[in-house]
Amino acid sequence: RRSSDLHAIPDYFPEWLAHEWRPGVRIFGYTVWELERLPQHWPAILNRLHGVLVPCSWNASVFRNAGVTVPIHVVPHLSQFDGLPACTGHDHARLAKRLGGALQTGARFIFYTIAFWSNRKAPYLALEAYLRAFMSKDPVLMILKTSRHDITRWRRNRLNPLRRKHPSPEEAIAAILARHPDPPPLVVIADDALSDGEVQALHALGDCYVSLARTEGWGLGAFEAARLGKP
Repeated sequence: RRSSDLHAIPDYFPEWLAHEWRPGVRIFGYTVWELERLPQHWPAILNRLHGVLVPCSWNASVFRNAGVTVPIHVVPHLSQFDGLPACTGHDHARLAKRLGGALQTGARFIFYTIAFWSNRKAPYLALEAYLRAFMSKDPVLMILKTSRHDITRWRRNRLNPLRRKHPSPEEAIAAILARHPDPPPLVVIADDALSDGEVQALHALGDCYVSLARTEGWGLGAFEAARLGKP
């Protein structure tokens, strides 16, 4: 029998269930939760699956106590790069091109973060902390890898008023920088299309991973940084 795996928060599952559901296909959901109680609407969604995968036994207990009745399996998280080739010189060169001349300004301690521009991931908090801690004369650099769209804000689509259009995070970043008259060096990569090799190269290049995410069930960026021995 075929199986289909959904890896996200359960709020997204109903749409995917409607797309994937067919005779003979078993559908499992892989998700994680960081608190002792699940959102009230989650068990009803999860009980529509053939089973639920969680990364730890504590989550299994939380989900079961919340009323999840389908089988729950503990499957620890693995690196997203497992089975992939290591980054190459070409990957490092492509990343360096994205960074412009930032790496040519002498030895610097590199802080970095990888986060969608949302209120939960909150890369703007990591940026604000960096800007408060350092000034232009300090031998530091922050690389902020984020998404193409800022989903914390939206404006009406001029051609279709019923559709929302999210602006670029660079607008919010410019407003944050305006509050700091002597900011330390910063490189922003607002692009959803970095290759696996480029992301690995970023982890290799950075000295310290920074995250001020709120309620992070399992932060892949921080996990990969820790796996590579980065503070």
